[in-house]
Amino acid sequence: MNDTQKILQALLADLDIAVFLCESRTDTQVLVFQPIGMLPDWCTWFLPVPVFTTESELSLPELTEVFPYLDVFIPDAEALWREALWRDNQTTRLNSGLWTQTDNEGKDQQLEAIALKIRDKDILVLVNLSQTYGERQRIYQRAREIALVNEQLIYQLNQKQRRLQSLLVEKLHQSPDLTNLDENIRDCASAVLICKPDGEVEVMNRALVNIYKVTNTGDTQQQSLLDKWLKEAESQYPEIKRVVDTGGYWEGEFESRNDMGETIWIRLAIGPVLDDRGALMHYICIANDISSFKKSGDEIKKLTDYDFTTQLPNRRHFWRKLTKLIDHCMHAKSHLSIIYIDLDHFKRINDTLGHHAGDYLLNTIATRLARCIKQEDFIAHLGGDEFAIILPKVRLSADLNKIATRLLNAINQETRIEEVSLNINASVGIASYPKDGLDATTLMKRADLAMFQAKELGRARFQAFHENMEYDFSKKVQLENDLHKALNENQFDLHYQPQVCTGKDHYLRMEALIRWEHPTEGKVSPAAFIPIAEDSGLIQEIGHWVLKTACATAKQMVRRGLNVVVAVNVSAHQIKHPDFQNLVETVLKDNQLPAQHLELEITESILMQELDMAVIMLKKLRRLGVSISLDDFGSGYSSLNYLKQLPVDILKLDRSFIHELPFNEESQKITTSIISLAHGLGIKVIAEGVENQDQADFLIENNCDYMQGYLFYYPVTSDHIISVIETLSPSQPP
Repeated sequence: MNDTQKILQALLADLDIAVFLCESRTDTQVLVFQPIGMLPDWCTWFLPVPVFTTESELSLPELTEVFPYLDVFIPDAEALWREALWRDNQTTRLNSGLWTQTDNEGKDQQLEAIALKIRDKDILVLVNLSQTYGERQRIYQRAREIALVNEQLIYQLNQKQRRLQSLLVEKLHQSPDLTNLDENIRDCASAVLICKPDGEVEVMNRALVNIYKVTNTGDTQQQSLLDKWLKEAESQYPEIKRVVDTGGYWEGEFESRNDMGETIWIRLAIGPVLDDRGALMHYICIANDISSFKKSGDEIKKLTDYDFTTQLPNRRHFWRKLTKLIDHCMHAKSHLSIIYIDLDHFKRINDTLGHHAGDYLLNTIATRLARCIKQEDFIAHLGGDEFAIILPKVRLSADLNKIATRLLNAINQETRIEEVSLNINASVGIASYPKDGLDATTLMKRADLAMFQAKELGRARFQAFHENMEYDFSKKVQLENDLHKALNENQFDLHYQPQVCTGKDHYLRMEALIRWEHPTEGKVSPAAFIPIAEDSGLIQEIGHWVLKTACATAKQMVRRGLNVVVAVNVSAHQIKHPDFQNLVETVLKDNQLPAQHLELEITESILMQELDMAVIMLKKLRRLGVSISLDDFGSGYSSLNYLKQLPVDILKLDRSFIHELPFNEESQKITTSIISLAHGLGIKVIAEGVENQDQADFLIENNCDYMQGYLFYYPVTSDHIISVIETLSPSQPP
């Protein structure tokens, strides 16, 4: 034995660790472990005991017989030894984590295994940590207590930011004069920035100047911090730009740099301020320097990598893990997938049952999700109502679909909170490496976009990312901006389509249909822009314009002696607005139009979302004298049993039934049954989408009250509708 070997043996003995050189026999492909130096005495405390000498070789079965936990660890170690070949002249390692094993005297020993790749050698190290375990546990417990205090302080700060947001929004609604806010924010400990939608600074306070050590406030007034914050936060919060661009509320914490180039940690909340019509007017940004919390947190980093509520890895831990796994996949030429989960309507639970109920539900869902995945998968609670799961080596669509379905089913299980039964759903986005992105930020952005589309499609579902989503989203944001211009520049128009009476009625009927002639895109379908208007809040202003314009046209006809009823489509957002009844009443008075000349057309989906609330509002509207029609009836939402509860005057048969008439027997039965039931309840029926004479003949024969479709009239402009209506005979179809 030379001097170097003697020094090595003495060093290993002093460290009290067991070190093995691992080799794979080329003839048998069996792993063998050759001890390096003398093995420590504690290796002989476990039974059965093989002969541990520097000359002996242990096979994997022999080693795992002594240390059974290694049976689980060695496959991961083999992957490291095999895949670490690319790291020439570097050391890579994999820790097993602590496990407890009982020795031959019945005492528990705390052990840890470490797999190392040193140059081209595969090394296994076994360490007995029992002597320091108790002290480490006491240190960890103290660290947990410090982490808990930090979490609670951050939570309290978060609540203060939200209260300040609410106060400032309330003040702005009371008076749009920003100078009135000075006394509210001048001496505020939180930094406050109020800016226009394009980021131009309108108001900022002294705390913001202090945090960012701004030397020239004039320059800052010209250059908003909003864009800076969006770029800085995006690496951890890929969804931030989407949320802010669509007028949503966002909050989070991230690293920033002040004007002196120093790194600081910021807790930021960004909230939109909308006017009465739902248009975005300002952003209110509230920031706090939380660097001191983070410095103490760095000292207990391993213990602050977990969420306080769910005990799952948090966002910071998730990003570190994802970045590491992508780096591994890049060099190993392997795959991984991300499942991004956002609970649907979670805010309602916090608002109605309180935050304690919300926390209980989050913890319950976290437990369910963890049970749905494999041990090698990684689940994290990103904060709020968001979870994410990393699935190493899973890339097939069929496998991802099965996993996503299993997760959705687990989330949707009934949960009881304080005698209240809850069923919550989620929207799920899926993205895979390398197909959908080569880095963590891109991959999460695309998983977020997929989740966003799942929400757009009705929630309670999953969507995998595809390339068109980015284009669709950017187009949607552009379309929302164009909608603002369309309102200001009068780009909208109303067309009207007559509804033909099949019997005797003293009213002439027509439906108002909005049209948008985009200056560069041409005609934009309502199906494309109405959902965007609803999401952005612009639907209130657009709906108000439609109502005013339709009532003005109807008034012109009434003055000419035409006994007309105009039907106006109303969205769920309008029905939910508490002042909608007053708005309708005001429009009728302004146009001096008797209420019986106006009909409001709603869809089944509006009623079924919040039935009780919708029924109350519809009853108020009917008391004004306005009639109510139910559009797309039979499309799958409501039951015929609901009809007797609903304050409706007219049903509009879904065009899918009409399209198959008169030759589809099932459509015949459904159509005749609905007509018969509606008439029995005193409700009239309109068939829309009538395109040929066979359909019209069937509907007339079965006593349908009105028909609407291209067989009779295409929608016409307001300039032509009066002459068309004047030619209509209310008792005979043309």
